[in-house]
Amino acid sequence: KYLGFVYGTLNGKYQYVHFPQFNLSSWAATNPQFVLGMINFLAKPEQKHKGVIVDLRANSGGNSDEISLLVGNFINKKLEHGSIKVKYGPGRNDFSPWLPEYVYPNTRPETQGYNPLPIVVLCDRITGSNGELSTMVFSLLPQATILGDTTFGAYGAVAGPGSRKEVFGGTFKLPNGWEVSMASNVFRFKDGNVYEGIGFPPEILLPLDENQFAQGKDNQLEAALNILPK
Repeated sequence: KYLGFVYGTLNGKYQYVHFPQFNLSSWAATNPQFVLGMINFLAKPEQKHKGVIVDLRANSGGNSDEISLLVGNFINKKLEHGSIKVKYGPGRNDFSPWLPEYVYPNTRPETQGYNPLPIVVLCDRITGSNGELSTMVFSLLPQATILGDTTFGAYGAVAGPGSRKEVFGGTFKLPNGWEVSMASNVFRFKDGNVYEGIGFPPEILLPLDENQFAQGKDNQLEAALNILPK
C-alpha cells in the first residue's frame, strides 16, 4: 500500500489493485519499487491467479498518459477507444476535427507482459476524469465486466487558470463564490456517445450498500469475487 494505491492477492487466487488517482509518474521518483512492483504484478499473473479486480471507485483522475500504465497490462495491441476534439477559439463551434484516441500495451522491458485473466472493474458515482475514461476503455475488453454505479460524468481535460485564454477552458470563480470548471475538449467514446454530464453506466448496476459497508462488508467487492472463476 502506498498513498492510497493498494495491490495484492485476495482469497489466495484473485489479483486486486485499487487505483485512487493517475499520478504514478510523479510518485515513481519517490517510490519506484512500489510503482514498478504494482505494474509487474498486474502484467504477470501467477499460475494460482484466477482473475483480476480493478478498483476504480473514488478515482479522481490525473495524467491521461497513465491510462496505458493500467489498461496496457491487459491488451497486446494498440486499442482505439474513441476520439477527441479540442477547443481552439472563443466561438461556440471553434473545435478541431475529431482525432482518434488510443491506449497502448505494456512494452516496458522490466515489466513487459500480458495479463489474459478475466477482469471485474469496480466504479461508482465519484469515479471521474481519467478514472471514468479508464472504466470506459476496460468496457471494450472482452474479458472485462464493469460493476458498480454510474460514473461521475466529467472527464474532459480542464486546463489550469493560467492557460484559460489559450485553450478556452479552465477553472474560475463566480461573484457568489462558486467555482466553475470548463473542459477544453470533447471526448466521444468508441460507441459514438459523449458521456460528459451523464456518466458511464456499468454493465452490472450495483450501488454500494452503505449500511453493510459501515459494518465492514463490501457488497460490490463480494459481487466481483462471485463473478470471477472459482
